Amino acid sequence: MPPPSPNLAAPNLAAPDGFTGYLLRRAHMIFVQHWQLRFRAAPVAVSPVQGGILVILAGRQDMTQAMLARQLGVEAPTVQQALDRLEALGCVVRVRPAGERRSYHLQLTDLGRATLDAVHRFGQERENDLLAPLSPAERQTLQALLARVVGHGQNLMRDLQERESA
Repeated sequence: MPPPSPNLAAPNLAAPDGFTGYLLRRAHMIFVQHWQLRFRAAPVAVSPVQGGILVILAGRQDMTQAMLARQLGVEAPTVQQALDRLEALGCVVRVRPAGERRSYHLQLTDLGRATLDAVHRFGQERENDLLAPLSPAERQTLQALLARVVGHGQNLMRDLQERESA
């Protein structure tokens, strides 16, 4: 019988000195570890980042690496390794549009779409597993609050970067 799960409300898991970022980072690490433990047995084992890329590319025929990087909020070279792995797995192809000499459009292959289906199924299972202590209303509230924090943070970072470059 597996050991009991830790009580997430236990004092030793409280944010030190009230730092919410600590709990956000811990939650992120748990979500990533859960993915790695559960999804690695899939027919095509992709990382959380690679799974996210498949989700973003779904239904898009014109997305470039630079566009993908902007949507992920990272530099284009940062997504290069994940794209190389997805291409090596046979999930993504780079297609050069007619008349283009520098950029490629990223497209899902049939295997990429099948892997995307697995990512969606697993994503729902993961949400159900890890967010089980929350009611549906609490899950919606958590998502809404996190979306507000992320939106504000993105605006704040953009402002800071603009001040730095001025």
